[in-house]
Amino acid sequence: MKAAFGAEVIGWPSEVLWRRDRREHRPWVAEIIGRDDRYGMSRRFIQGKNDYNDVNKRDTRGARRWFTLETGRLYEVCRYVGWCEMARCFVTVDPEHGDVVEVPGDEVPAWMDRLFGAAEAIPQHTTIRAR
Repeated sequence: MKAAFGAEVIGWPSEVLWRRDRREHRPWVAEIIGRDDRYGMSRRFIQGKNDYNDVNKRDTRGARRWFTLETGRLYEVCRYVGWCEMARCFVTVDPEHGDVVEVPGDEVPAWMDRLFGAAEAIPQHTTIRAR
């Protein structure tokens, strides 16, 4: 099952908003595709579609970027929640209702284990002392 996830972009005119050089000011969604030794998770960024239907006269509110998400996958989302505040969280699509639901941070390791197998245990450093 697929679901649409939309994130509003706040405070940037639409002609500047979608230019490649202003990438840091766009909301983004990345599918978690595996484990990574350096960053913990491997991500694949999803291309979104721009929607200007509800933009105000000054182009500072109402622009949205829509992403298509699929059931059984884990996504990391970065979106604006205010003029200067971004929020990052993990989401998935509910297989029964098709809703996008947030995955609490403490459940992310269990999701990773379910999707990609249990993480290898990190060996603990042991000091052996001679007597």
